Amino acid sequence: MHKLHLTALLGLMLMVALTPLSAHAQQNSESEIIDEFTVEPDSIVVTVTATGVIEPERSVDMGFETSAPVAEIIVQEGDSVQSGEVMARLSADDLEAALREAEIALELQQLALEALIEPPRQVEVAAAEAAVVAAEAAIPAAGTGPTSQQIEIARVQAELARNALWQSQLNRDNKDALDPQFRGGLPDIILTESGVFNAETDVQIADTNIRVLEQQGGGLGAIASAEQQLVQAQIALEDLLNGPDEIDLLRFQIQLDEAELAVERARVALKQAELLAPFDGVVAQNNLTVGENPPTTDPAIQVVDNSTFYVELAIDENDVVDIEIGQAVSLRLDALPEAEITGTIQRIAITPNPDSETVVYRARVAVAPTEANVRVGMSTTATITTQELQDVLVIPNRFIRIDRETQQAFVTVQRSEGRFEEIPVTLGERNNEVSEITSGVEPGQRVVLVPRDAAGLGEASDVLGG
Repeated sequence: MHKLHLTALLGLMLMVALTPLSAHAQQNSESEIIDEFTVEPDSIVVTVTATGVIEPERSVDMGFETSAPVAEIIVQEGDSVQSGEVMARLSADDLEAALREAEIALELQQLALEALIEPPRQVEVAAAEAAVVAAEAAIPAAGTGPTSQQIEIARVQAELARNALWQSQLNRDNKDALDPQFRGGLPDIILTESGVFNAETDVQIADTNIRVLEQQGGGLGAIASAEQQLVQAQIALEDLLNGPDEIDLLRFQIQLDEAELAVERARVALKQAELLAPFDGVVAQNNLTVGENPPTTDPAIQVVDNSTFYVELAIDENDVVDIEIGQAVSLRLDALPEAEITGTIQRIAITPNPDSETVVYRARVAVAPTEANVRVGMSTTATITTQELQDVLVIPNRFIRIDRETQQAFVTVQRSEGRFEEIPVTLGERNNEVSEITSGVEPGQRVVLVPRDAAGLGEASDVLGG
């Protein structure tokens, strides 16, 4: 009985021994392989990632240059504005009145200069010539003095001239009462003032004639006085016919320039009571209240340019050497994960950021125009393409092991059914998903991922992952 059992046991062991090993090994190998990859030429895109915040290309805090209660607020937060558009106004009644007065003074000075350089009117020449004739006629009579009839005629003429002056002044005052803001137009004002000026001149001439007659008391003194009056009348006639000299012209021109400057200053002062949009954009802040003075610490209105944005990135010192101006950047916004937003490197700092605890360099990314609803302050992750390699051998990072002590890279290949071998490889460029293999494997070779004990991997190692 025992002999029979022993014979059966020996037979069973012989059957197991004669069973093909290849089939058993293949079954074990297939169960041990977690993943596999066939090495083939492919492309690899090398990138650097960094985070930042969407910022506007332009942002201006606006404030008034003068202080007065706010009279009108035209825009509110969120409103779009165009360059030069009035956003708010201060109370400016006094400034507007000052501008009107300056403009009127300028017009009067311009007319005065034109009157100075224009040829004399015939009536003015006639009056000056009459004064010369009267002075000449007074010399012969200077020895005996004027008659009472001559003095009375001169007084009547002076009275008539004075009555004409009063009438001109009355006409002017009546017009001012009917139109205190000169709504009748500037030409009417000039004509009224010109009439008063001419009447005043006539009164002065008439009064001068009376004084001349009264001073003619006879004798040599009276004759000398009459001759002096003749000389003055001749000089006045000559000046009238010859026009103004250079000094008079220069004086009037200086006065005209001063009047023009006064108008410009008044206009500037009035403009300072308005807040104009500096460029096309959006109102980000509005801290104004009608009836109150503008704030002194906060901006009255903040305007941002929402047509152009940028992102300021902090690039690690190990990565900044691969960053160049003009490189393409892909931006992923946390608030708009599906939006495809791109940009380019616009500038790179040559010195590290002094406010950072680590050595990082600032790089500005100009955001390309987009239809996405991008807003200031949104967080973004930037992926910068630093290099694109074509037709190189690549392996996914999860198949690569790095020895912690030697930093040597290894991959596991399958030599035969159930037999694996870990071989060293040399890495080139890599990104978060794949790495370039410059040596160690051949195209078409099968790389596998197996449990660590299947390939006899040590503990002091890291897998790149990805």
